[in-house]
Amino acid sequence: MEILSQLGIEFNISIALIAWLIGNILKAVVLKDNNKRDLIPLSCGVIGGIIGIVFYYVDPTIFSTADNVISAMTCGIASAALATGANELVKRTKYYGSADEYDASKKGDSDYNA
Repeated sequence: MEILSQLGIEFNISIALIAWLIGNILKAVVLKDNNKRDLIPLSCGVIGGIIGIVFYYVDPTIFSTADNVISAMTCGIASAALATGANELVKRTKYYGSADEYDASKKGDSDYNA
């Protein structure tokens, strides 16, 4: 986190939660086809960027490191990426149970290079 704050990127948990919620709505309602579900992280990133810009114009002090619109958009995209990554982490942990089970399941795959 120290490196990200030095780069001027900070995470906003409210943007992460909004992006996560909209991503789940997209998954349930709009993108029912499994082939289109690859668009959810991209959609969340765009939504996070837009929310970051809106937050910046509503209250510029929300982001301590964002002193312009581009920085606010970057913080929004990073927050949405946080939501997408956390969702994937929980999903994989729930499905496989542990990292050891995940590694063991990959050994049967032809793509596994051990």
